[in-house]
Amino acid sequence: MTTLMPVKTDIGQPAAVRPSLKNSRAYQYRIPLTAVALLGSWFWVLMTPPWIDESEVVVAFINAAAWGAFVLGALVRIWATLWIGGRKKQTIVNDGPYRVCRNPLYLGTFAMVLGVALFLKSVVFAVAVVFVWFLYAWFVVPAEERYMRGRFAGAYDDYCRRVPRWLPELSLLRRDEILRPVADRGAVSREFLRMMWWVLLPLMALLTCHVRGTAWWEPFRR
Repeated sequence: MTTLMPVKTDIGQPAAVRPSLKNSRAYQYRIPLTAVALLGSWFWVLMTPPWIDESEVVVAFINAAAWGAFVLGALVRIWATLWIGGRKKQTIVNDGPYRVCRNPLYLGTFAMVLGVALFLKSVVFAVAVVFVWFLYAWFVVPAEERYMRGRFAGAYDDYCRRVPRWLPELSLLRRDEILRPVADRGAVSREFLRMMWWVLLPLMALLTCHVRGTAWWEPFRR
């Protein structure tokens, strides 16, 4: 059931206004801000010399950690989509991965982006990732939570008290909620289509590292 927030009209009569995310500029501009930060820093990586030679032994370990973070993040995103598909913003999703963490989709995404940062081995890109994390942790997610609180009031407050925002509390997970039948095949299909594009990121990162380390690219670097 949707809860509407009472406000005063110009003539002093109470009116009901649906909660909205349009009041948050951080939420509205989150995608372009993220794109500018990550793509801009990626371009910087391409145009600057590598700080570590790709032929060094340690690179293999870094790339292995990068693949681990990326694959783990992808699995978390798919798992979260199975549970929230078709229910987002319609109800409080408090089962499956949402029983142990309030933002598993974001958590999975940032794990994947962390993997890309490890592939690129760039401090500048890492700083951009930290900026994006700050944007979401301090502005975007709180705006979404205000929206949910406006719609579901005390029920959402109770959910927030029980479930951590970021760090998963695995002891809260129930065995019968690890997997579930696909409720919204469209949402799952769209997520897999997005994953096809996501998979290009580590490949592009590895290609970036290879290209900027070659002699023929040196004239283009700073």
